[in-house]
Amino acid sequence: MTDLYEKKVLFDGTDGQGRVTAYEKLEEQADGTYAPPASKVVSPPVDTSTPLTGQITVTTGAQAVAGPDIALPNGALIEALSANGASTWVTNVGNNDAAVGDDITGLGWEMAAGKFIPVSVANLNELLFGGSGNGDKLCWIRL
Repeated sequence: MTDLYEKKVLFDGTDGQGRVTAYEKLEEQADGTYAPPASKVVSPPVDTSTPLTGQITVTTGAQAVAGPDIALPNGALIEALSANGASTWVTNVGNNDAAVGDDITGLGWEMAAGKFIPVSVANLNELLFGGSGNGDKLCWIRL
């Protein structure tokens, strides 16, 4: 038996002139005809039973606040809001005995306003967040 292939010409999406030719093997159907294989979802499903995004407010200057109890199976991106007056900090609970309410200025990762970092922790509550001024905010999105 000879395998059948379908020729596909794909465009790069910029100026439409860049072409890539691909061949996709056709699968024999129950009725004896041939068709391309069924599409397959390759990205993991997103769990929407817990929040996908949120904000953390540092209420009193450099005093650390705990992250919320949000599971992060694939980590998260954390960004210091651009409206913040100066740097914010992210560190793990226990770094140099750091705890909620401690001054964590200079501990962990310093972020200028508008900058972000990826984190790989199982839960946001494993992290502490501190700011330079009252009301500094950080936002997060689960990956």
